[in-house]
Amino acid sequence: MTLIETVLGAEPIAYMDWSRPLLLRSLGLDAQIRTANPFDSPMADRYEAGELTGTESPELYGMVPPEGCRLLTSGPSEDGELIWAIYVRPVTRLGERFLEEISGADCREVTA
Repeated sequence: MTLIETVLGAEPIAYMDWSRPLLLRSLGLDAQIRTANPFDSPMADRYEAGELTGTESPELYGMVPPEGCRLLTSGPSEDGELIWAIYVRPVTRLGERFLEEISGADCREVTA
């Protein structure tokens, strides 16, 4: 899991090189990567004031999740100029199982 998180979160996220889509496809997932400029978003004033950090829900910054996809991970770019989000949907049984494991891990982290 650490390797997967390292590859998915590596900079520059906005220029999605071949490794991220290939990794996600090998996990049975179809991915859509979205970016938004926080300075042109509904939350621009709060972002500029430092009240928001870019780690909040990407929907706050005007991103609309693709139909049938769920948010895998998101965050600010290293320079803070972009907010990025990776949305995925399973395309194989492996992808379904991977998302089930991720959901279970999220639940275990919260309750631990």
